[in-house]
Amino acid sequence: MIGWLAGCVRLGRVLVPEEFAIPTRPVGALADVQVDSGWRTEGPAPYAPVAGGRAEASGAEWFRPVEVTDRGSVELTPLRPDATLQVFVRRDDLVPHDFRPVLVTTGTLAGQLPTALVPIPGGALGDRVVSLRFEDLQTAFSPDPVLDGDLVWVRVTAPGSPAEDYVFRARAFGLRFRPGAGVWLPFGAPGRSDQQGLQTTPALVGSLAAHYRWRTQNPALRFVGEQLGLVGAVGIGSTALNAPGALEDRALTAFDAAVVGGGLRTFQLVDVAVLVNASSLVRDGDGEAAWTLAVGVDAVRASFVAGKAAVRLFGDHDRSAD
Repeated sequence: MIGWLAGCVRLGRVLVPEEFAIPTRPVGALADVQVDSGWRTEGPAPYAPVAGGRAEASGAEWFRPVEVTDRGSVELTPLRPDATLQVFVRRDDLVPHDFRPVLVTTGTLAGQLPTALVPIPGGALGDRVVSLRFEDLQTAFSPDPVLDGDLVWVRVTAPGSPAEDYVFRARAFGLRFRPGAGVWLPFGAPGRSDQQGLQTTPALVGSLAAHYRWRTQNPALRFVGEQLGLVGAVGIGSTALNAPGALEDRALTAFDAAVVGGGLRTFQLVDVAVLVNASSLVRDGDGEAAWTLAVGVDAVRASFVAGKAAVRLFGDHDRSAD
């Protein structure tokens, strides 16, 4: 029974979005931290993490990071003049990395060309109030902007006192783009018999998907915006690999067609689209299909998902006991 339950937990970690839990530690002695989540219905409030797991036998309790949107901010007022501040970011996307220090925030200057670089305060804060705006961390002018789902770890330290940790999960909304590459498999259009070229061969494409994350706390709308988007692609395909004739003649038709297409991307992975044989517009190719329907997979995203699933399913590792 225990083994069966453990297997269900592992499978659940594969199927559901990853969540995080951080051990509870006392806060509030070194700094007063006010959090504005960015939602219009919620105003600034003291930092209050939500319980994220059952207490262990050792007595340790766990909480989840506080979500802050790209319109939110964290305001820190030091309660000791010798308190210092550090900010770290962790990413778990196509190019993941563990917590890295954030040294500056980036943005534009109103009506001016230069890009502003504002350092995170270093050394003793004194009586300086620090406001950390998440839109300054997520700006496109940063070479490594904070992305949706990234963890932001704020640590306050002072000599002779335990460190205080404040952990947040960044949320971004609006239009988002994801580049990719993969294979589209043409399957023809219902009721058409003239699509014998591209219909039989796959196309190698580079793609760009656009998703719109609705600025809402409704989980259903957020799911739809994240998992359904538009995709456009360009690539190369083949016209008549199955045509009669010598092998060397058929080989000349391998990847001899420029293709473009567009359609829907579902679950950030599977594309259903119309694929157009652009080469047929400039040459006289008997039997070439001018267009066809196609289904494909973003191989970049698929490799990431498969790798994460394998690690979670077969490489599960419970943390070492304290």
